[in-house]
Amino acid sequence: MIKTLDILKSYFVEYSKPSQSQFADLIDSFHHKDSGQIILGHTQKENGDIEVSLSDGEKINIPKSVLPDQKPLTFIEGLVDALEAKVSKQPGKQLSDENFTTELKGKLENLQNYTHPEKHSISEIKNLSARLNSLVKKEEGKQLSDENFSGELKEKLEILQNYTPPSSVPISYVEGLLDLLKDLETTLSQKVDIEDGKTLSSNDFSDTFKEKLENLKTSNPNLIPMAGGMRILPTDAFVNFGHGSKNGALKIIFPNDWTNSMFSMEFHVFDYRDNLSSKIFVSAYQRKDATYQRWESVTYSLSTSKENTDFRPTLRFGHNGTKPVIYIGELNQRSFYPKIVVKDIFRYDNNNQYASAADWLSGWTFGLETENFQNIDKTITA
Repeated sequence: MIKTLDILKSYFVEYSKPSQSQFADLIDSFHHKDSGQIILGHTQKENGDIEVSLSDGEKINIPKSVLPDQKPLTFIEGLVDALEAKVSKQPGKQLSDENFTTELKGKLENLQNYTHPEKHSISEIKNLSARLNSLVKKEEGKQLSDENFSGELKEKLEILQNYTPPSSVPISYVEGLLDLLKDLETTLSQKVDIEDGKTLSSNDFSDTFKEKLENLKTSNPNLIPMAGGMRILPTDAFVNFGHGSKNGALKIIFPNDWTNSMFSMEFHVFDYRDNLSSKIFVSAYQRKDATYQRWESVTYSLSTSKENTDFRPTLRFGHNGTKPVIYIGELNQRSFYPKIVVKDIFRYDNNNQYASAADWLSGWTFGLETENFQNIDKTITA
């Protein structure tokens, strides 16, 4: 295998013993005479010849190559065909879209003596005669019409000039008018009169729906219909008796006189002192009929802290001569910063008496009673 000189020299360093393969590399790396001569170099002479030196000392002279001054047209491939597709250029001449023959040239030269006539006959102008035949002669005061205005039509028009139409004619005089009026009458029967502020509805807005809507408009979020009655959330049933201590039984005065109502109510009593505030639940019947006007079926329960053993007020149910009253506590009772709020009422449906439940939304009054309890029907202690 051919190796570089540096590699070959490394095989023969001091104390080394080249192997058989290394000797083979040495032999392969050099040229053998049997393989032919080696070109050692070349030089160019003054006359342009090239002299080549070989490994055996021989020199070969290669003469300078000289191209001929001229070559035939066929020397360039396709040149003959390209030239045959051309015409020789001549001064003052150029190519034309049409072949301008000698005959045409003669005709053109003859035109130099041509004199155009002042007039032409109709027949000399192509298609003029046919065009004129398709036209009508213009007459003063007349014009073309979309329709043929014949003598017959003219006569009818002259008659109409003296025509006086009748003041009225029967409906049948106008063809199809009677049927048209019947159709119009049928159509109008399916319409409704326009009224200001009203529009058509996709569904029949009956009086029943109207009544329901009016009831909705007047509904009050503090009146809540429930199964068996009406829940009432009073809007002004609250009193703050002010600062300091107050003497007397607390009293709740209803907004109006006897209502023949069965009801349950919750009210809160606040006292500034520890364990003296309570939540009180009352169920009762304000009876009102031809025989009685009084409190009946009264129950009372108290919700307070387990430490509250000092406040177990007696409730008295009476009437102040004008309205029903609930008294809380005793005439000599002492309260501190007392407050009362009637929070929640449920009036039962007693022969539809809860329809007047709105009467209990407002108008509640409160007071302190120090003199006497009026017209007491029921007295209950928790």
